[in-house]
Amino acid sequence: ELLPWNYRKLVLSYLKSDMQLLDMGTGGGELLKTFHHPSNRTQVTEAWQPNINLLKHTIAKQGIKVHALPAKHEDALPVKMVL
Repeated sequence: ELLPWNYRKLVLSYLKSDMQLLDMGTGGGELLKTFHHPSNRTQVTEAWQPNINLLKHTIAKQGIKVHALPAKHEDALPVKMVL
């Protein structure tokens, strides 16, 4: 079933270049790349080893911090959230 909203458009409507961006469960980073957010203000988490390996060779080389997490442990984030 189609959703009545678009996640990418929703994020982009709020995201400003001076904000910190945390993408949890990034996967291969395909959606993240479409945000064009500054690398020094972007961090990601990922638990699946094949994606971690991919991210280390792609977005990490662009300056995006990649946090490799044990599977199903994203509640133990290695980043400080400031609201």
